[in-house]
Amino acid sequence: PVVGISSDEVIGREVASIITALSMASPEDLLAVLEDRLPLRDHLLELRGAANEARFLRLNAAPFHGADGRFAGYRGVLQSVTDGVTAQRKLEEQRSGLQAEGNRIGKEVGQKIKGGADPKGEEVAELRQKGNAIKQKVAVLEEEEKHLSSQLKEQLLTYPNLPSPDCPDGKDESDNVELRRWGTPRPEEGLDEHW
Repeated sequence: PVVGISSDEVIGREVASIITALSMASPEDLLAVLEDRLPLRDHLLELRGAANEARFLRLNAAPFHGADGRFAGYRGVLQSVTDGVTAQRKLEEQRSGLQAEGNRIGKEVGQKIKGGADPKGEEVAELRQKGNAIKQKVAVLEEEEKHLSSQLKEQLLTYPNLPSPDCPDGKDESDNVELRRWGTPRPEEGLDEHW
């Protein structure tokens, strides 16, 4: 089980009670969406375990209704994205720290010049060199963030689409319902099927 509970412990339970049992960080926004019975698209869940370690899950779910039209629950897909989100947050934290250091150095350069230091002097040049080195590190981290973000998006594209709420339940394709046809099939022989 990805979240520490088995499917037997989840099936048939109210979603809100499951979320509460999972020690979710800030579940209020998710509970509000579920209460309004809205679809969820790429909703990021942050769960905290007993040792306060973070686990991240991506939730896509759509409400579905029974034959009588009443709300019957959610159908969806839940994927663990802990590794990617943790790596992404670590890069963001490093980049933010470097940017703050770069800003501090920039202010220091301005204060030194304002205080009478030679703008082309050794002390100011040394600070500017540090600032430029930080800018290069930030640029590298930004590229890594873009690459990681791209990988996460590619991973999300491998997950299945949610079925339409209008899609009837069925055990196989024989239970599919044809809603409409467009055009007239040609009865010619030798044509390859192309769906």
